[in-house]
Amino acid sequence: MVASDAGRLRLVLALVAVVTFTIRFVPLAASGMLSAEYGYDDGVHLSLAEHLIAGQLPYRDVLFVHPPGIVLALAPAAALARVIGDPGALAAGRLLVTIVGVLNAVLVVWILRRRGLLAAATGGLTYAFWGPAIAAERSIYLEPFIGLGLLVALAALARRRDGSSAATSARPGGGVLAVAGIALGIAVTFKVWVVLDLAVVGLLVLARHGVRGAVRWVGWVLVGAAPILLPFAWAAPRAMWDDVVLAQVGRPRTAGLLHERFAALDPSTHRGAAIATITVVLVLVAIAAAAVRVARRAGRLPTREIPVGWTGSVRRPRPSRWPDPAWWSIAAVVHLGALVAAPSYYLHYTAFLAPPICLLAGAAVGAVAVRVHRSQRVAVRVVGASGLVLALTGVALTFPALPSGPREDRALLAGLTRTGCTWSENPSYLLVADAQTRAIAAGCPGQPDLFGTVMTERGGYPVPGTVGPSETVVQMVERQLAASRTVLLPAGAPEAWLDPALITYVHAAFRRVATTGNIAVWQRPSG
Repeated sequence: MVASDAGRLRLVLALVAVVTFTIRFVPLAASGMLSAEYGYDDGVHLSLAEHLIAGQLPYRDVLFVHPPGIVLALAPAAALARVIGDPGALAAGRLLVTIVGVLNAVLVVWILRRRGLLAAATGGLTYAFWGPAIAAERSIYLEPFIGLGLLVALAALARRRDGSSAATSARPGGGVLAVAGIALGIAVTFKVWVVLDLAVVGLLVLARHGVRGAVRWVGWVLVGAAPILLPFAWAAPRAMWDDVVLAQVGRPRTAGLLHERFAALDPSTHRGAAIATITVVLVLVAIAAAAVRVARRAGRLPTREIPVGWTGSVRRPRPSRWPDPAWWSIAAVVHLGALVAAPSYYLHYTAFLAPPICLLAGAAVGAVAVRVHRSQRVAVRVVGASGLVLALTGVALTFPALPSGPREDRALLAGLTRTGCTWSENPSYLLVADAQTRAIAAGCPGQPDLFGTVMTERGGYPVPGTVGPSETVVQMVERQLAASRTVLLPAGAPEAWLDPALITYVHAAFRRVATTGNIAVWQRPSG
Protein backbone atom coordinates (compact mmCIF):
# COMPACT_ATOMS: atom_id res chain seq x y z
CA MET A 1 0.00 0.00 0.00
CA VAL A 2 1.53 3.34 -1.06
CA ALA A 3 1.77 6.28 1.31
CA SER A 4 -1.23 8.07 -0.20
CA ASP A 5 -3.39 4.95 0.18
CA ALA A 6 -2.24 4.55 3.78
CA GLY A 7 -3.22 8.14 4.48
CA ARG A 8 -6.65 7.61 2.93
CA LEU A 9 -7.11 4.44 4.96
CA ARG A 10 -6.32 6.32 8.18
CA LEU A 11 -8.88 8.93 7.15
CA VAL A 12 -11.54 6.26 6.55
CA LEU A 13 -10.72 4.59 9.88
CA ALA A 14 -11.02 7.91 11.70
CA LEU A 15 -14.24 8.83 9.88
CA VAL A 16 -15.90 5.51 10.68
CA ALA A 17 -14.78 5.67 14.32
CA VAL A 18 -16.11 9.21 14.80
CA VAL A 19 -19.41 8.49 13.05
CA THR A 20 -19.96 5.28 14.99
CA PHE A 21 -19.26 6.93 18.33
CA THR A 22 -21.36 9.99 17.53
CA ILE A 23 -24.43 8.03 16.45
CA ARG A 24 -24.38 5.95 19.61
CA PHE A 25 -23.14 8.25 22.35
CA VAL A 26 -24.30 11.76 21.50
CA PRO A 27 -28.07 11.05 21.46
CA LEU A 28 -27.79 9.34 24.84
CA ALA A 29 -25.83 12.21 26.37
CA ALA A 30 -27.94 14.95 24.77
CA SER A 31 -31.24 13.40 25.89
CA GLY A 32 -30.11 12.71 29.44
CA MET A 33 -30.37 8.95 28.89
CA LEU A 34 -26.73 8.10 29.55
CA SER A 35 -27.42 7.33 33.21
CA ALA A 36 -31.20 6.99 32.99
CA GLU A 37 -33.47 3.94 33.00
CA TYR A 38 -33.29 2.39 29.54
CA GLY A 39 -34.36 -1.22 29.36
CA TYR A 40 -33.73 -4.24 31.56
CA ASP A 41 -30.60 -6.13 30.54
CA ASP A 42 -28.16 -3.33 31.31
CA GLY A 43 -29.47 -3.22 34.87
CA VAL A 44 -29.07 -6.98 35.23
CA HIS A 45 -25.51 -7.01 33.93
CA LEU A 46 -24.25 -4.08 36.01
CA SER A 47 -26.09 -5.25 39.13
CA LEU A 48 -24.44 -8.67 38.83
CA ALA A 49 -21.06 -6.95 38.54
CA GLU A 50 -21.82 -4.99 41.71
CA HIS A 51 -22.74 -8.24 43.48
CA LEU A 52 -19.42 -9.69 42.29
CA ILE A 53 -17.49 -6.72 43.71
CA ALA A 54 -19.29 -7.38 47.00
CA GLY A 55 -18.13 -11.01 46.97
CA GLN A 56 -21.32 -12.64 45.67
CA LEU A 57 -20.62 -14.96 42.74
CA PRO A 58 -22.96 -15.51 39.80
CA TYR A 59 -24.53 -18.99 39.86
CA ARG A 60 -23.38 -19.77 43.40
CA ASP A 61 -25.03 -16.79 45.11
CA VAL A 62 -27.18 -15.08 42.46
CA LEU A 63 -28.77 -16.37 39.29
CA PHE A 64 -27.47 -15.43 35.84
CA VAL A 65 -28.58 -17.13 32.62
CA HIS A 66 -25.49 -16.24 30.57
CA PRO A 67 -21.75 -16.96 30.88
CA PRO A 68 -19.88 -14.61 33.23
CA GLY A 69 -17.88 -12.58 30.68
CA ILE A 70 -20.10 -9.49 30.80
CA VAL A 71 -19.99 -9.50 34.61
CA LEU A 72 -16.19 -9.37 34.60
CA ALA A 73 -16.13 -6.76 31.82
CA LEU A 74 -18.33 -4.48 33.93
CA ALA A 75 -16.46 -5.08 37.17
CA PRO A 76 -14.42 -1.83 36.84
CA ALA A 77 -17.61 0.18 36.35
CA ALA A 78 -19.20 -1.61 39.29
CA ALA A 79 -16.20 -0.77 41.46
CA LEU A 80 -16.61 2.88 40.47
CA ALA A 81 -20.18 2.81 41.78
CA ARG A 82 -18.83 3.11 45.32
CA VAL A 83 -17.22 6.41 44.34
CA ILE A 84 -19.47 7.96 41.68
CA GLY A 85 -22.73 6.20 42.52
CA ASP A 86 -24.83 3.71 40.61
CA PRO A 87 -26.00 6.18 37.90
CA GLY A 88 -22.39 7.10 37.17
CA ALA A 89 -21.44 3.43 36.96
CA LEU A 90 -24.33 2.87 34.55
CA ALA A 91 -23.03 5.69 32.35
CA ALA A 92 -19.52 4.20 32.48
CA GLY A 93 -20.84 0.79 31.44
CA ARG A 94 -22.72 2.25 28.49
CA LEU A 95 -19.64 4.20 27.45
CA LEU A 96 -17.63 0.96 27.53
CA VAL A 97 -20.10 -0.78 25.20
CA THR A 98 -20.08 2.22 22.85
CA ILE A 99 -16.29 1.96 22.62
CA VAL A 100 -16.63 -1.75 21.81
CA GLY A 101 -19.00 -0.78 18.99
CA VAL A 102 -16.44 1.68 17.64
CA LEU A 103 -13.79 -1.05 17.69
CA ASN A 104 -16.13 -3.34 15.77
CA ALA A 105 -16.75 -0.77 13.04
CA VAL A 106 -13.02 -0.04 12.77
CA LEU A 107 -12.25 -3.75 12.49
CA VAL A 108 -14.74 -4.08 9.63
CA VAL A 109 -12.82 -1.33 7.82
CA TRP A 110 -9.48 -2.99 8.59
CA ILE A 111 -10.57 -6.41 7.33
CA LEU A 112 -11.90 -4.90 4.09
CA ARG A 113 -8.97 -2.56 3.44
CA ARG A 114 -7.35 -4.82 0.81
CA ARG A 115 -10.58 -4.78 -1.19
CA GLY A 116 -10.36 -1.03 -1.67
CA LEU A 117 -11.18 2.07 0.31
CA LEU A 118 -14.72 2.18 -1.08
CA ALA A 119 -15.30 -1.37 0.15
CA ALA A 120 -13.81 -0.55 3.55
CA ALA A 121 -15.87 2.62 3.92
CA THR A 122 -19.04 0.82 2.85
CA GLY A 123 -18.62 -1.96 5.39
CA GLY A 124 -17.61 0.32 8.25
CA LEU A 125 -20.32 2.91 7.67
CA THR A 126 -22.97 0.23 7.22
CA TYR A 127 -22.02 -1.05 10.65
CA ALA A 128 -22.08 2.49 12.04
CA PHE A 129 -25.56 3.23 10.68
CA TRP A 130 -27.31 -0.12 11.13
CA GLY A 131 -30.14 0.06 13.68
CA PRO A 132 -29.66 -3.27 15.51
CA ALA A 133 -25.98 -2.54 16.10
CA ILE A 134 -26.89 0.91 17.42
CA ALA A 135 -29.53 -0.58 19.73
CA ALA A 136 -27.06 -3.09 21.14
CA GLU A 137 -24.29 -0.52 21.62
CA ARG A 138 -26.34 2.23 23.25
CA SER A 139 -26.97 0.00 26.22
CA ILE A 140 -25.18 -2.89 27.92
CA TYR A 141 -25.90 -5.94 25.79
CA LEU A 142 -23.84 -9.01 24.95
CA GLU A 143 -23.85 -8.82 21.14
CA PRO A 144 -21.16 -6.10 20.77
CA PHE A 145 -18.67 -8.21 22.73
CA ILE A 146 -19.30 -11.42 20.80
CA GLY A 147 -19.10 -9.44 17.55
CA LEU A 148 -15.72 -8.10 18.65
CA GLY A 149 -14.45 -11.63 19.21
CA LEU A 150 -15.54 -12.76 15.75
CA LEU A 151 -14.09 -9.71 14.01
CA VAL A 152 -10.73 -10.06 15.77
CA ALA A 153 -10.60 -13.71 14.71
CA LEU A 154 -11.52 -12.90 11.10
CA ALA A 155 -8.97 -10.08 10.99
CA ALA A 156 -6.25 -12.44 12.19
CA LEU A 157 -7.18 -15.15 9.68
CA ALA A 158 -7.81 -12.84 6.70
CA ARG A 159 -6.00 -13.64 3.46
CA ARG A 160 -3.63 -11.19 1.87
CA ARG A 161 -5.36 -11.94 -1.43
CA ASP A 162 -8.14 -14.28 -2.54
CA GLY A 163 -7.11 -17.64 -3.88
CA SER A 164 -3.69 -17.63 -2.24
CA SER A 165 -2.45 -20.63 -0.33
CA ALA A 166 -2.60 -20.90 3.42
CA ALA A 167 1.12 -20.34 3.60
CA THR A 168 0.91 -16.96 1.91
CA SER A 169 -2.60 -15.87 2.83
CA ALA A 170 -1.95 -14.97 6.44
CA ARG A 171 0.97 -14.08 8.58
CA PRO A 172 2.95 -17.26 9.21
CA GLY A 173 3.46 -18.85 12.58
CA GLY A 174 1.18 -19.61 15.50
CA GLY A 175 0.39 -15.98 16.26
CA VAL A 176 -2.53 -15.95 13.83
CA LEU A 177 -4.11 -19.01 15.42
CA ALA A 178 -3.41 -17.69 18.92
CA VAL A 179 -5.15 -14.37 18.29
CA ALA A 180 -8.12 -16.01 16.55
CA GLY A 181 -8.46 -18.67 19.23
CA ILE A 182 -8.12 -16.43 22.27
CA ALA A 183 -10.53 -13.86 20.80
CA LEU A 184 -13.30 -16.41 20.30
CA GLY A 185 -12.45 -18.13 23.58
CA ILE A 186 -13.10 -14.88 25.41
CA ALA A 187 -16.21 -14.20 23.30
CA VAL A 188 -17.83 -17.51 24.25
CA THR A 189 -17.71 -16.40 27.89
CA PHE A 190 -20.27 -13.72 27.02
CA LYS A 191 -22.95 -15.71 25.19
CA VAL A 192 -23.35 -19.35 24.21
CA TRP A 193 -24.28 -18.35 20.65
CA VAL A 194 -20.54 -17.99 20.03
CA VAL A 195 -20.33 -21.79 19.71
CA LEU A 196 -21.73 -21.20 16.20
CA ASP A 197 -18.82 -18.90 15.37
CA LEU A 198 -16.44 -21.45 16.86
CA ALA A 199 -17.82 -24.02 14.44
CA VAL A 200 -17.49 -21.76 11.38
CA VAL A 201 -14.04 -20.44 12.25
CA GLY A 202 -12.94 -23.93 13.27
CA LEU A 203 -13.80 -25.22 9.79
CA LEU A 204 -11.92 -22.27 8.27
CA VAL A 205 -8.83 -23.06 10.34
CA LEU A 206 -9.08 -26.76 9.50
CA ALA A 207 -9.34 -26.01 5.78
CA ARG A 208 -6.43 -23.56 5.68
CA HIS A 209 -4.10 -24.83 8.39
CA GLY A 210 -4.84 -28.54 8.56
CA VAL A 211 -5.54 -30.80 11.50
CA ARG A 212 -2.47 -29.72 13.47
CA GLY A 213 -3.37 -26.08 13.03
CA ALA A 214 -6.95 -26.77 14.10
CA VAL A 215 -5.75 -28.59 17.22
CA ARG A 216 -3.48 -25.66 18.13
CA TRP A 217 -6.36 -23.25 17.52
CA VAL A 218 -8.66 -25.24 19.84
CA GLY A 219 -5.94 -25.04 22.47
CA TRP A 220 -5.85 -21.26 22.15
CA VAL A 221 -9.66 -21.13 22.43
CA LEU A 222 -9.34 -22.92 25.75
CA VAL A 223 -6.62 -20.48 26.80
CA GLY A 224 -9.08 -17.63 26.23
CA ALA A 225 -12.12 -19.26 27.80
CA ALA A 226 -10.84 -21.37 30.69
CA PRO A 227 -9.47 -18.62 33.00
CA ILE A 228 -12.85 -16.87 32.86
CA LEU A 229 -15.18 -19.86 33.09
CA LEU A 230 -13.37 -22.25 35.41
CA PRO A 231 -13.45 -20.19 38.65
CA PHE A 232 -17.23 -19.89 38.45
CA ALA A 233 -17.67 -23.51 37.38
CA TRP A 234 -15.44 -24.64 40.25
CA ALA A 235 -17.49 -22.63 42.76
CA ALA A 236 -20.89 -23.91 41.58
CA PRO A 237 -20.69 -26.40 38.68
CA ARG A 238 -24.28 -27.64 38.81
CA ALA A 239 -25.79 -24.19 39.31
CA MET A 240 -23.75 -22.74 36.44
CA TRP A 241 -24.88 -25.53 34.10
CA ASP A 242 -28.51 -25.08 35.15
CA ASP A 243 -28.42 -21.29 34.77
CA VAL A 244 -26.44 -20.93 31.55
CA VAL A 245 -27.70 -23.94 29.59
CA LEU A 246 -30.77 -25.64 31.00
CA ALA A 247 -32.66 -22.53 32.16
CA GLN A 248 -32.90 -21.36 28.54
CA VAL A 249 -35.46 -24.13 28.04
CA GLY A 250 -37.94 -21.99 29.96
CA ARG A 251 -37.41 -18.90 27.82
CA PRO A 252 -40.78 -17.83 26.36
CA ARG A 253 -41.15 -17.82 22.60
CA THR A 254 -41.76 -14.52 20.81
CA ALA A 255 -42.51 -13.75 17.14
CA GLY A 256 -41.20 -16.74 15.23
CA LEU A 257 -41.19 -15.90 11.53
CA LEU A 258 -38.18 -14.32 9.85
CA HIS A 259 -40.05 -11.35 8.40
CA GLU A 260 -41.78 -10.72 11.74
CA ARG A 261 -38.45 -10.58 13.50
CA PHE A 262 -36.85 -8.33 10.90
CA ALA A 263 -39.88 -6.02 11.06
CA ALA A 264 -38.57 -4.95 14.45
CA LEU A 265 -35.64 -3.26 12.71
CA ASP A 266 -37.81 -0.20 12.15
CA PRO A 267 -39.13 1.61 15.22
CA SER A 268 -42.10 3.14 13.36
CA THR A 269 -45.05 0.88 12.62
CA HIS A 270 -45.91 2.28 9.20
CA ARG A 271 -42.47 1.51 7.71
CA GLY A 272 -41.78 -1.79 9.47
CA ALA A 273 -42.89 -4.18 6.73
CA ALA A 274 -41.00 -2.32 3.99
CA ILE A 275 -37.77 -2.12 5.97
CA ALA A 276 -38.10 -5.78 6.94
CA THR A 277 -38.54 -6.85 3.33
CA ILE A 278 -35.64 -4.73 2.09
CA THR A 279 -33.37 -6.01 4.85
CA VAL A 280 -34.15 -9.67 4.18
CA VAL A 281 -33.63 -9.18 0.42
CA LEU A 282 -30.29 -7.41 0.95
CA VAL A 283 -29.11 -10.15 3.29
CA LEU A 284 -30.02 -12.90 0.83
CA VAL A 285 -28.50 -11.03 -2.12
CA ALA A 286 -25.24 -10.51 -0.23
CA ILE A 287 -25.03 -14.18 0.66
CA ALA A 288 -25.90 -15.25 -2.88
CA ALA A 289 -23.32 -12.86 -4.35
CA ALA A 290 -20.60 -14.33 -2.16
CA ALA A 291 -21.59 -17.85 -3.20
CA VAL A 292 -21.60 -16.92 -6.90
CA ARG A 293 -18.17 -15.35 -6.53
CA VAL A 294 -16.83 -18.61 -5.09
CA ALA A 295 -18.40 -20.59 -7.93
CA ARG A 296 -16.91 -18.32 -10.60
CA ARG A 297 -13.45 -18.77 -9.14
CA ALA A 298 -13.76 -22.54 -9.42
CA GLY A 299 -12.28 -22.55 -12.91
CA ARG A 300 -9.22 -20.57 -11.86
CA LEU A 301 -8.40 -22.25 -8.57
CA PRO A 302 -6.90 -25.70 -7.98
CA THR A 303 -9.75 -28.21 -7.76
CA ARG A 304 -10.30 -31.76 -6.71
CA GLU A 305 -12.21 -34.36 -8.68
CA ILE A 306 -15.35 -35.69 -7.03
CA PRO A 307 -16.49 -39.03 -8.48
CA VAL A 308 -20.23 -39.13 -9.05
CA GLY A 309 -20.56 -42.51 -10.75
CA TRP A 310 -20.59 -43.27 -14.44
CA THR A 311 -21.95 -39.82 -15.32
CA GLY A 312 -18.51 -38.24 -14.92
CA SER A 313 -17.13 -35.92 -12.27
CA VAL A 314 -17.82 -32.53 -10.75
CA ARG A 315 -15.12 -29.94 -10.16
CA ARG A 316 -15.21 -27.63 -7.19
CA PRO A 317 -12.67 -25.38 -5.48
CA ARG A 318 -10.82 -26.70 -2.48
CA PRO A 319 -12.05 -25.19 0.80
CA SER A 320 -8.44 -24.26 1.55
CA ARG A 321 -8.61 -21.81 -1.38
CA TRP A 322 -12.02 -20.33 -0.63
CA PRO A 323 -11.85 -16.53 -0.41
CA ASP A 324 -12.75 -14.78 2.83
CA PRO A 325 -16.25 -13.72 1.65
CA ALA A 326 -17.16 -17.40 1.29
CA TRP A 327 -16.58 -17.89 5.01
CA TRP A 328 -18.33 -14.62 5.82
CA SER A 329 -21.35 -15.85 3.89
CA ILE A 330 -21.34 -19.12 5.84
CA ALA A 331 -21.23 -17.15 9.08
CA ALA A 332 -24.12 -14.98 7.87
CA VAL A 333 -26.23 -18.04 7.07
CA VAL A 334 -25.46 -19.56 10.47
CA HIS A 335 -26.31 -16.30 12.25
CA LEU A 336 -29.58 -16.03 10.35
CA GLY A 337 -30.42 -19.56 11.37
CA ALA A 338 -29.75 -18.70 15.01
CA LEU A 339 -32.08 -15.70 14.84
CA VAL A 340 -34.85 -17.81 13.33
CA ALA A 341 -34.41 -20.75 15.69
CA ALA A 342 -33.98 -18.75 18.90
CA PRO A 343 -36.98 -19.12 21.21
CA SER A 344 -37.14 -15.37 21.80
CA TYR A 345 -36.21 -12.31 19.81
CA TYR A 346 -35.35 -8.72 20.66
CA LEU A 347 -34.00 -5.98 18.41
CA HIS A 348 -30.46 -6.17 19.76
CA TYR A 349 -30.25 -9.87 18.86
CA THR A 350 -29.99 -8.85 15.20
CA ALA A 351 -26.67 -7.17 15.98
CA PHE A 352 -25.33 -10.75 15.92
CA LEU A 353 -25.66 -10.48 12.13
CA ALA A 354 -23.83 -7.18 11.82
CA PRO A 355 -20.20 -8.36 11.43
CA PRO A 356 -20.67 -10.86 8.55
CA ILE A 357 -23.34 -8.80 6.79
CA CYS A 358 -21.30 -5.59 6.85
CA LEU A 359 -18.23 -7.47 5.64
CA LEU A 360 -20.23 -8.95 2.76
CA ALA A 361 -21.68 -5.55 1.86
CA GLY A 362 -18.19 -4.06 1.67
CA ALA A 363 -16.83 -7.04 -0.28
CA ALA A 364 -19.65 -6.77 -2.82
CA VAL A 365 -18.92 -3.09 -3.44
CA GLY A 366 -15.20 -3.82 -3.68
CA ALA A 367 -15.77 -6.61 -6.21
CA VAL A 368 -17.77 -4.27 -8.45
CA ALA A 369 -15.19 -1.49 -8.16
CA VAL A 370 -12.33 -3.82 -9.19
CA ARG A 371 -14.10 -4.72 -12.42
CA VAL A 372 -14.51 -1.13 -13.54
CA HIS A 373 -12.19 0.04 -16.32
CA ARG A 374 -9.61 2.61 -15.25
CA SER A 375 -11.08 5.28 -17.57
CA GLN A 376 -14.47 4.93 -15.92
CA ARG A 377 -13.32 5.00 -12.32
CA VAL A 378 -13.87 8.73 -11.71
CA ALA A 379 -17.48 8.50 -12.82
CA VAL A 380 -17.95 5.28 -10.92
CA ARG A 381 -16.53 6.83 -7.76
CA VAL A 382 -19.06 9.66 -8.00
CA VAL A 383 -21.90 7.24 -8.63
CA GLY A 384 -20.61 4.91 -5.93
CA ALA A 385 -20.34 7.69 -3.36
CA SER A 386 -23.85 8.87 -4.21
CA GLY A 387 -25.15 5.32 -3.97
CA LEU A 388 -23.42 4.86 -0.63
CA VAL A 389 -25.07 8.01 0.71
CA LEU A 390 -28.48 6.79 -0.47
CA ALA A 391 -27.87 3.33 0.96
CA LEU A 392 -26.79 4.73 4.32
CA THR A 393 -29.88 6.93 4.31
CA GLY A 394 -31.96 3.80 3.89
CA VAL A 395 -30.05 2.00 6.63
CA ALA A 396 -30.55 5.05 8.85
CA LEU A 397 -34.30 4.39 8.71
CA THR A 398 -33.60 1.46 11.03
CA PHE A 399 -32.28 3.78 13.77
CA PRO A 400 -33.91 2.71 17.05
CA ALA A 401 -35.83 5.47 18.77
CA LEU A 402 -34.87 6.45 22.29
CA PRO A 403 -37.64 6.30 24.90
CA SER A 404 -39.83 9.38 24.82
CA GLY A 405 -41.53 11.15 27.68
CA PRO A 406 -40.20 12.77 30.86
CA ARG A 407 -37.06 11.42 32.49
CA GLU A 408 -37.04 10.19 36.05
CA ASP A 409 -35.96 12.55 38.82
CA ARG A 410 -32.95 10.69 40.13
CA ALA A 411 -32.55 12.99 43.14
CA LEU A 412 -36.15 12.29 44.17
CA LEU A 413 -35.64 8.55 43.77
CA ALA A 414 -32.41 8.62 45.76
CA GLY A 415 -34.13 10.50 48.58
CA LEU A 416 -37.09 8.14 48.75
CA THR A 417 -34.91 5.02 48.78
CA ARG A 418 -32.24 6.23 51.19
CA THR A 419 -33.58 4.41 54.25
CA GLY A 420 -34.53 0.77 54.52
CA CYS A 421 -34.41 -1.85 51.78
CA THR A 422 -35.70 -1.18 48.27
CA TRP A 423 -37.04 -3.89 45.98
CA SER A 424 -37.69 -3.73 42.23
CA GLU A 425 -38.48 -6.21 39.49
CA ASN A 426 -36.22 -4.14 37.19
CA PRO A 427 -32.66 -3.70 38.51
CA SER A 428 -32.23 -0.63 36.29
CA TYR A 429 -34.66 1.19 38.58
CA LEU A 430 -32.40 0.52 41.55
CA LEU A 431 -29.38 1.79 39.63
CA VAL A 432 -30.92 5.10 38.56
CA ALA A 433 -32.17 5.56 42.14
CA ASP A 434 -28.59 5.02 43.38
CA ALA A 435 -29.95 2.26 45.61
CA GLN A 436 -28.30 -0.92 44.31
CA THR A 437 -24.87 -0.58 45.92
CA ARG A 438 -26.43 0.42 49.25
CA ALA A 439 -28.90 -2.47 49.09
CA ILE A 440 -26.13 -5.00 48.48
CA ALA A 441 -24.00 -3.57 51.30
CA ALA A 442 -26.97 -3.68 53.68
CA GLY A 443 -27.75 -7.29 52.78
CA CYS A 444 -31.19 -6.44 51.43
CA PRO A 445 -32.96 -9.37 49.74
CA GLY A 446 -33.40 -9.23 46.00
CA GLN A 447 -32.63 -10.90 42.72
CA PRO A 448 -30.76 -9.04 39.94
CA ASP A 449 -32.60 -10.99 37.23
CA LEU A 450 -36.17 -11.76 38.25
CA PHE A 451 -37.06 -12.64 34.65
CA GLY A 452 -34.25 -15.18 34.70
CA THR A 453 -35.61 -16.72 37.89
CA VAL A 454 -39.00 -17.13 36.21
CA MET A 455 -37.28 -18.85 33.26
CA THR A 456 -35.39 -21.11 35.62
CA GLU A 457 -38.50 -22.05 37.55
CA ARG A 458 -40.33 -22.85 34.30
CA GLY A 459 -37.50 -25.15 33.36
CA GLY A 460 -37.80 -26.97 36.68
CA TYR A 461 -34.33 -26.08 37.97
CA PRO A 462 -33.27 -24.74 41.40
CA VAL A 463 -33.54 -20.98 41.86
CA PRO A 464 -30.86 -19.23 43.95
CA GLY A 465 -32.44 -17.27 46.78
CA THR A 466 -35.31 -19.66 47.48
CA VAL A 467 -35.57 -21.26 50.90
CA GLY A 468 -35.75 -24.95 50.17
CA PRO A 469 -36.97 -26.68 47.02
CA SER A 470 -40.64 -26.15 47.92
CA GLU A 471 -40.53 -22.34 47.85
CA THR A 472 -41.78 -20.85 44.58
CA VAL A 473 -40.50 -17.65 42.98
CA VAL A 474 -43.70 -15.87 44.02
CA GLN A 475 -43.18 -16.92 47.63
CA MET A 476 -39.54 -15.86 47.46
CA VAL A 477 -40.48 -12.41 46.17
CA GLU A 478 -43.22 -12.02 48.78
CA ARG A 479 -40.60 -12.74 51.43
CA GLN A 480 -38.30 -10.13 49.88
CA LEU A 481 -41.13 -7.59 49.74
CA ALA A 482 -41.93 -8.21 53.41
CA ALA A 483 -38.37 -7.14 54.27
CA SER A 484 -38.50 -3.99 52.09
CA ARG A 485 -39.62 -0.46 52.89
CA THR A 486 -39.79 0.78 49.29
CA VAL A 487 -40.80 -0.85 46.00
CA LEU A 488 -40.07 0.51 42.52
CA LEU A 489 -42.41 -0.66 39.75
CA PRO A 490 -43.25 0.48 36.21
CA ALA A 491 -45.56 3.48 36.22
CA GLY A 492 -47.76 1.80 33.62
CA ALA A 493 -48.75 -1.82 33.33
CA PRO A 494 -46.50 -4.31 35.13
CA GLU A 495 -44.34 -6.72 33.19
CA ALA A 496 -46.36 -9.54 31.62
CA TRP A 497 -44.14 -12.18 33.23
CA LEU A 498 -44.61 -10.72 36.74
CA ASP A 499 -47.13 -12.80 38.67
CA PRO A 500 -50.35 -10.83 39.38
CA ALA A 501 -50.25 -12.07 42.97
CA LEU A 502 -47.16 -9.94 43.56
CA ILE A 503 -48.88 -6.80 42.28
CA THR A 504 -51.82 -7.56 44.55
CA TYR A 505 -49.42 -7.93 47.47
CA VAL A 506 -47.77 -4.56 46.74
CA HIS A 507 -51.12 -2.79 46.47
CA ALA A 508 -52.20 -4.25 49.81
CA ALA A 509 -49.02 -3.63 51.80
CA PHE A 510 -47.67 -0.42 50.20
CA ARG A 511 -49.03 2.87 48.94
CA ARG A 512 -47.94 4.83 45.90
CA VAL A 513 -46.10 7.96 47.03
CA ALA A 514 -44.55 9.28 43.81
CA THR A 515 -44.24 8.77 40.07
CA THR A 516 -41.24 10.02 38.15
CA GLY A 517 -40.54 9.16 34.55
CA ASN A 518 -41.50 5.53 34.03
CA ILE A 519 -41.01 4.61 37.69
CA ALA A 520 -43.70 4.43 40.36
CA VAL A 521 -42.50 4.56 43.98
CA TRP A 522 -44.43 2.52 46.53
CA GLN A 523 -43.67 2.71 50.25
CA ARG A 524 -44.88 0.90 53.31
CA PRO A 525 -47.10 3.21 55.42
CA SER A 526 -45.29 4.45 58.52
CA GLY A 527 -46.56 3.32 61.86
